[in-house]
Amino acid sequence: MKTMIVVDDEYLVRVGIRETIDWNAHDILIVGEAANGRAGLELIERLQPDLVISDVKMPLLDGVELVKAVQAKGIDLAVVILSGFKDFDFAKGALENGATEYLLKPIDNDELVAAVRRAIAKLDLRRYRAKRAAVAESELPAIRKALFEALVRESADAALSTRLADAGIVVPVPGRLIYGAIDAAETYLDPAAHAAALIALASMTAGSAAASTLSLAEREFFILTPETLDDGTWEARLRDVLIRFEHGYSDIVSLSVSRPYGSIAEIACVYADARTAAKNKFFPAVSTISTPSAAKTPWKPLVIRTLELIARDYDKNLTVRSVTETLLVSESYLLHTFKRETGVTFNECLTNYRILTSKRLLLQNTYKVYEIAAKVGYSDEKYFSTVFKKIVGMTPSDYADKGGTRDR
Repeated sequence: MKTMIVVDDEYLVRVGIRETIDWNAHDILIVGEAANGRAGLELIERLQPDLVISDVKMPLLDGVELVKAVQAKGIDLAVVILSGFKDFDFAKGALENGATEYLLKPIDNDELVAAVRRAIAKLDLRRYRAKRAAVAESELPAIRKALFEALVRESADAALSTRLADAGIVVPVPGRLIYGAIDAAETYLDPAAHAAALIALASMTAGSAAASTLSLAEREFFILTPETLDDGTWEARLRDVLIRFEHGYSDIVSLSVSRPYGSIAEIACVYADARTAAKNKFFPAVSTISTPSAAKTPWKPLVIRTLELIARDYDKNLTVRSVTETLLVSESYLLHTFKRETGVTFNECLTNYRILTSKRLLLQNTYKVYEIAAKVGYSDEKYFSTVFKKIVGMTPSDYADKGGTRDR
C-alpha cells in the first residue's frame, strides 16, 4: 500500500480529497495533512510518504518551493500539484522542478485518481530503475568473475544467467543465451583498446543445443561502447579493437554501440561481421540500454517475437506473410513497427542472419555450397551466392578458401 499526504491551505479541499474518494480501493493510505508548505515539508521528512498532493499557492512555503525542498533533501516521492487557472505558471514551475502531475481546480475526483495512479506508476518505475542500477553496480565484480570462469570452461551456467537477469543486464530468449555487462574489455584486448566498456557473450546455439557444446571460437562477442565518446575517439579506438580481435578471432566479432548497464534484448539481425558493423557505424539493432541516469522504452513484444521466429525458422521458407499469420497481425503493421523499432527492414534482418549462419558453416569445411544454401533457407544456390557476395564481398567458395579473413 502506498502512503500519501495532502497539503492545501483550504480546509474543504483537504476534506474533499480525504473523504470523497475511497483511497483504500486504490491501495493508498492518507497518513497526514498540512495547511501550508512548511508544515507539509515537516510531515514529508517525518513520514516519508510515497505521494504528496499539494496546492501550488500556499502561505509560508508554496508548492514550487515545497517541490524544490523535497528534491534538495533527496526524498524520493511523487508529487501531484493542484492549481487554479491563474496559477498555471506556478504549476509549470513545479513540474520543471520535479512535480510528477498537475491538475487544475476545481478538482474532478476521477481525474485526480487518474493523476495519482500515473504518478505512482512513474514513481514505481523510477524506483525499479534505481534498484536495478544499484544491483548491477554491486554485482559487477562477481558477475565479471563468474562470466570469465564460464568462458574458460566453455560452459553456460544457468545460475549466472539468472543472476545477470536479476541485475537487469541480460534478457534470455528461448533457444539462445546472452550474457552481458562486464566492464573489463582489457581482459581480452590490449589495454589501449579499452574503448569497449561492456562485453556480452552470446552463445550461438540453435534450438535447445547446450552452450557447453560450443568451443570458444564458435561464440560471438558484442562490444558495446559508451555513447559519451565522441565520434573521433571511439572510431579510432574501435579500429584498434577490430585489428586485435580479427587477429585471433576472425569472423566471430560483431560490434554495436550503446550505453553501459541495463538490458540487452536478443536480436537476430545484429549478427553481421565486425567490419560491416563498424562500416555502418554499428548497425542500430541493439535494444535500449538503460543507465542509472537515462532509460528508454524496450522493444515491443511484437518485434522480439519476430526476431525469435527469424532465429528459429531462418532455414525455412520464412516470409513476412508467414510471420504475420503466426503472430496474427497485418503485414503493414509488422513491417512498419519492425523498421521503426530496429532501424532495419524485416528482409534485411532475415538476410543478415542467414548469411552470418552460412559463414560459420562455410568455415567448418563440412558442407558443399549448395548444401549450406539449403541449410540457411535458399533453394537456389546461384541466388544464395549472389546475395552472399553482395554482403560479404566475396563468393562463398572464396570465403571458405580464405578462412573468412578478407570479408569486408
